[in-house]
Amino acid sequence: MMYKTDFLSKVNRVALDLLRRQTFIPASLLETRGSEAGMCTGAAVLFAAHLVRGGQHDITGFFADLATEPDDDFVETRARLYGLDPVAVRNVIINSKALYEDDRARAVPNILRTFVQDQSDSDQRTGTKSRN
Repeated sequence: MMYKTDFLSKVNRVALDLLRRQTFIPASLLETRGSEAGMCTGAAVLFAAHLVRGGQHDITGFFADLATEPDDDFVETRARLYGLDPVAVRNVIINSKALYEDDRARAVPNILRTFVQDQSDSDQRTGTKSRN
């Protein structure tokens, strides 16, 4: 069984890898430009958590609920499903969205480091000793 810190570390690495493969990081959860789709930093965290948990690699299927569900509900539902603090995930989205698109790629490592710290702080506040 993997402890929460190992899980968060893997989520961080996978999200960073996913974002580095994109040519752009949008402000919205998922955006298509021409034939290319891009996830925002918060969406990458959620999809990374999905992948680390052994979920399928189909990005379209993962984000299918966005068509029928408001962004906030999607973030809340997915964050809780993967044992993440929805507030920490929303902070990732807010921090990334606050930057100009050209600056997001350079800021991603710091934003994700802050996410892991926020998640750890949340676990300490709530007394969570969950194993993932």
